[in-house]
Amino acid sequence: TDYSSIYYDYLLLNKEIILFPCDYEKYMLEDRGFIHDYGTAMPSKKIFSFNDLLIQLVSENNKLEQGLRNKLIMDNWGTYNGKASKNILDNLCK
Repeated sequence: TDYSSIYYDYLLLNKEIILFPCDYEKYMLEDRGFIHDYGTAMPSKKIFSFNDLLIQLVSENNKLEQGLRNKLIMDNWGTYNGKASKNILDNLCK
């Protein structure tokens, strides 16, 4: 993914993540930038060229260390138990 919030949704799946900010400098200079520090908020491996992306895709496992993944989830959203809709309804109906 690039800078999309899809990254945060995908964290919950515990799948491999590679960030491809191929236009990072242009995005920072000409677009809206980031709310949070990009390096801290999205600590997965970042690949900046298409050729490097192809090499990365075939060469190694890109999983975030499980402890870091869990910390990101807990720091940003709390626990994940697969019952988000039920938890929301329970809180609304109190």
